Amino acid sequence: MGLKKPLRKVVYALILIAVFLVSYGASLLVISVIPCGHYSARQYSNPQTSINYGSPSTMGGAWQEQLLLVFPAGASNVPRDTSIVIVAPRPVRVFNVTFNPTVAIAEDKFVEYDGFGPSSVQTVYPASLLQLNTTYNVTATVAGTLSWFVFTTSSNPSQVAFAHPLASYDVWVAIIGAILVTLTVSLLMSRSRRSMPHTVLNVSSTT
Repeated sequence: MGLKKPLRKVVYALILIAVFLVSYGASLLVISVIPCGHYSARQYSNPQTSINYGSPSTMGGAWQEQLLLVFPAGASNVPRDTSIVIVAPRPVRVFNVTFNPTVAIAEDKFVEYDGFGPSSVQTVYPASLLQLNTTYNVTATVAGTLSWFVFTTSSNPSQVAFAHPLASYDVWVAIIGAILVTLTVSLLMSRSRRSMPHTVLNVSSTT
């Protein structure tokens, strides 16, 4: 004897709610662990605030009297996830930033300010964690002139290279995925339910 119709509807509704919640949670879990560019963010130290490097150092070369703030020039025990920050007293672009040992560049941001006087800040982000306890020689072309500085990284291996925060649209992606799964399960259940009452045992008589 099957369930009565009202009770059967309640059971189906509870099943569909459970399917939606499980598929929604599974979608968020998958999105959160996929290490792709859309869902990962590089985590960098901020040399100007997170570490006391002492007095800001300048670049060597022709620009040493004009580029007043360079982080982490001359510093030791620098986090392996550091960014390179060059603050100029006037808007100046820095090109051809290279590391020795070699480091790939993930991003190079330039911001120009015009407050009390024109100035600029250029931030260079390495594409991967720097090596442990390594001295890096950084060279750059500033207004056509070669400049350089050095720093030494920390021996601490604990810095985390990447995080995987959920983007604002990830929740909607998970909701849409859960809705599609729930609709599919609902359709299969509906077809199964409709086929049951129409199952008739055919009896043929023989004469």
